Amino acid sequence: MSARTAVGTESDNLAVYEEERSMEFLIFLAVIAAIGGGVLWGRKNFRSEIERAKRIRRANKNK
Repeated sequence: MSARTAVGTESDNLAVYEEERSMEFLIFLAVIAAIGGGVLWGRKNFRSEIERAKRIRRANKNK
């Protein structure tokens, strides 16, 4: 058996690092977009419940 050693230049390592960072950034953007979409979806579908909770809170505050 022969052991392989990876011999690369620093520029090769830099290219891999930049590629990893761009993938991390894309994943980060996807997560942020998913969170934002979830918030918008929740507000759209639960608007009546949110308004009801606000009315109840205001009514209880005035007591």
